[in-house]
This record gives sequence, structure tokens and C-alpha cells, in this order.
Amino acid sequence: MAEMTVELVAVERRLWSGSATLVSAQTTEGEIGVMPGHEPVLGQLVE
Repeated sequence: MAEMTVELVAVERRLWSGSATLVSAQTTEGEIGVMPGHEPVLGQLVE
């Protein structure tokens, strides 16, 4: 299965970086799912 590089960053530092086959996250705009080949995404996550 294809993988992509993922970076989870805060204003002051990188929180996590690694490989993934799927990213699912809750943002201020709603839930998103990103798979390899998707355009780069920048979003604000909710707690």
C-alpha cells in the first residue's frame, strides 16, 4: 500500500513526523481524510 510523509506541527515546533497510509483528523472546518497522492493540506485541528 502507498505511503506518504506526514508532519504534525504547532506554531512553535514539530509535534510528530512519520509515514502513513491514511490520515483522518477533526479540523475546525470538519472531518478530513487524506490518502497518498492528495494535494498538500493545511488545517487547524480541534482538541
